[in-house]
Amino acid sequence: MKHLVEEFKQLHQKEQLFDFWQQELRIRQQLRTSSFSVPPIDSEETLALLKRALYYPGYKDRFYEIIFHNLNNISIIKSLFQTAPGWGENFLSFLPFYIYHHPIKPQDLSFLVNVYQEKYQNYYTRIINILDHETIHYLANRTANPGLKQLFTQRLEVLEHEKRNIHYGLLEHQEPLASLPTIWGDKAHLMIDALEQWQKSSPEHFRDPFGFERFKVLLAFAQSLFCSGLVEDTLAALLNIYEDYLGQSRILDLEADASLYRSLEKMLRSTVPLFSLLQSTRKPFELSQNLYQDLFSRFVPDRASLEYLTLYEITKNPEYRSRNKARYFLLYWADRMRELRKSDSFPVCLQEMMQNPGEISMLGAIDAAGERLNSLPHESFAILEGVRFLIKMKVLRLTDARIRDHGQKHYLDLWHWIPHPLFVNRDIFLSWELNRDNKTRHQWEQIIHAQEATSLTMPKSGPRKLSVSIHMEVLLARLSGVMPV
Repeated sequence: MKHLVEEFKQLHQKEQLFDFWQQELRIRQQLRTSSFSVPPIDSEETLALLKRALYYPGYKDRFYEIIFHNLNNISIIKSLFQTAPGWGENFLSFLPFYIYHHPIKPQDLSFLVNVYQEKYQNYYTRIINILDHETIHYLANRTANPGLKQLFTQRLEVLEHEKRNIHYGLLEHQEPLASLPTIWGDKAHLMIDALEQWQKSSPEHFRDPFGFERFKVLLAFAQSLFCSGLVEDTLAALLNIYEDYLGQSRILDLEADASLYRSLEKMLRSTVPLFSLLQSTRKPFELSQNLYQDLFSRFVPDRASLEYLTLYEITKNPEYRSRNKARYFLLYWADRMRELRKSDSFPVCLQEMMQNPGEISMLGAIDAAGERLNSLPHESFAILEGVRFLIKMKVLRLTDARIRDHGQKHYLDLWHWIPHPLFVNRDIFLSWELNRDNKTRHQWEQIIHAQEATSLTMPKSGPRKLSVSIHMEVLLARLSGVMPV
């Protein structure tokens, strides 16, 4: 379009009248069929050309979009609202649709403050009703007109009410939130970050709702959910992203497309096995494979990482409770893992613990669990359970306080992040032989008591009084469906 407008300017200077009319007709036809771009309107002649080419023949949306992007020109505003009857009203009718489908900066709507008249109130109401909080604030601070200020105030009240209902008041909470530290940071702040990312991911904030920029924000939202411990919600968000990526993605840049694919793959590698552990403690490996096949078929699961779910299944299978049988299957698992992932230190530690039990190999295993808490939590938990299994089978003995303390800490880290009985329960508690005067023991006892309580109201006094953080964790677990109410 820009080159056609430039051609028209040159034509205006050189051609004879009859030739000029012929050439203008050609340019007007090409303006209707050419790919869209916004030409600058720097003269009355250019405005008149665009009006003849687009406005009258029925291409009003194109015409008004060009006008919108030229409203920094005072003469255009005057032509629109002062010299041409009906133009202003028609343009204001067009704006709600255009703003809803395109990302608009607040400053691009500053002209609304300058051209407001009472006769435009109905048009302004429709426009203001689709503006966001930031834009309303920006415009409201730039007008002294009481009628327009009232429209802005009414819209702000509606937005505040909607926000409170959608986010349960969390984003507007003025009092200090209870501290719930996790391996990813404070849980309340992580949830607030997830809500903010969700707001940012709304399609109206993007020129292309299925382009790379929005997919990046959606992935950041999914990551915030994961860090908040909302694993099921994370998987649902990843499924929505995956389906949009397959069905509606308009990413043409190969590098951007590859980057998005890798990010999705990495998040699925952490989320799918963890979700499977929380949902199916008997067959998490099979569930993970089914999720990949049924829901994420374009991705190939990391076989070595999923094998840690097999390790977990071995520790839970009653068939492997005989020492010899357990020894055989664990050594077989370690051999297979050393082939699948040669750089993995834990299979080596496991073989050493089975063949020559000692503190060094046990510490190596516990350290391996700690290193994977954030990146591959299912591997971390499977390692801890593998060590605990060997302790229960009396293959290993807990003689080093460091092993006991670090192991218990890693279980508690998982619980504080995702307060699920899988990570802290009476069976695990009894396996680690905690000292009576140990602070960690007291914390475990409180959590287990809270899990077994039948009421949501926790004791606030007496020998079974709970700390505020544990009370909050258990309440959150029950409200989020991780624990039964």
